[in-house]
Amino acid sequence: LIQDIAGGNLHEFSDDGSKCCYDKFGFIVEDKEDGRDANALSESGASVERRSSQESSETVEPLDAEGWNLLLDSCALTSSGESPEGSQETLKYYMRLGLPDSLRGRAWTVISAVNAVMDARDGDYQSIVEEATLRMESKQDKNASQIERDLRRTFPSHYLFRSNSEEEDMMNSSAILCEDFTPDGIEALRRILYAYSIYDDEIGYCQGMNFIAAMFLTFLPEEESFWLLVAIMNDDPYSMRELFTKDMSGSLETLFVADRLVRKLLPDLHQHLTNEGINISMYACQWLMTIFSSNFSFDLVSKVWDNFLVEGW
Repeated sequence: LIQDIAGGNLHEFSDDGSKCCYDKFGFIVEDKEDGRDANALSESGASVERRSSQESSETVEPLDAEGWNLLLDSCALTSSGESPEGSQETLKYYMRLGLPDSLRGRAWTVISAVNAVMDARDGDYQSIVEEATLRMESKQDKNASQIERDLRRTFPSHYLFRSNSEEEDMMNSSAILCEDFTPDGIEALRRILYAYSIYDDEIGYCQGMNFIAAMFLTFLPEEESFWLLVAIMNDDPYSMRELFTKDMSGSLETLFVADRLVRKLLPDLHQHLTNEGINISMYACQWLMTIFSSNFSFDLVSKVWDNFLVEGW
């Protein structure tokens, strides 16, 4: 099983009498022979990245699982969950070399201090969910209609969020799902989004948050996913909450910075897009508001988030 996951193989089993193929992250691959599905293509991209890393730094070896556990142990020693002096640069260095898939859940909770938050706020999530449920049942939640519309639009090709999916099939595959597997990811996502709309009443719910929370659910249990959403929305060095304010000031600032980076690093592309009248807001807004989780293969998304949680913006 470990070799299968590490190799990124596709997995086949019967679903309603027909063959289905899933990648290691739990997404359906419609045509494995053709390989046009983004998640199928992710593996070849990962191979190129590994070769490139080896060519550019042949003497540097990524940490193995034991090394990563030791590093994460050192980062978790402080009560706040922050790295001791000097550990942050070490963490940044090795994260850029690559994190084993099997340790992603633990790494994300340690890096973001979610493990410390959950210890300090034991039972709070359940209380928030109960309050959100009461509001939903009494039809007093102003965010309900938008949340309900977005639930079925969120990763419909992922096993957790498919309608009429079967737990047994997924448990027999080797997709990398959180340990507390639930076949009904939509219900878990619903609870998280309603709970956050209660937790942060000013922001409530905005489109884009559904993709971030759902992506967390593919790696983490429900409560950890909620507190990680809280962390990336409110804590430094992330502060993604600013992207979802009514005046969209954070989004506009982020788009401005991204446009200047494209102009500096890819001047020919920037000039071409300018000549064609294509503004960065026309194609990159959702990319940046979800840190690429809504549109790209999870092989890329997971690596982007590995580094974003260490380095922030």
